[in-house]
Amino acid sequence: MRFTTLCCLLYSLSITAVLAQDEQRVQRCQKLKTEIENYSEKRRAGGSVSQMDSWNRARREKKNEWHKLKCRHLKRQLK
Repeated sequence: MRFTTLCCLLYSLSITAVLAQDEQRVQRCQKLKTEIENYSEKRRAGGSVSQMDSWNRARREKKNEWHKLKCRHLKRQLK
């Protein structure tokens, strides 16, 4: 009986940890999406050559991180 209870407790703790990690990933992907859109808006508004290069570089870095985290699989969960 104790073994079964212990197994159930460990299982529920592992599920809780996985769900917490998924939620953190969704939040990070949402933040990246917002930052990418922000840099896109800045570029559309225009600026000096150095500003445009800086924004483009920052946007590219955010998009690379987006791809590394595989955020495209979470598109339905993002706002």
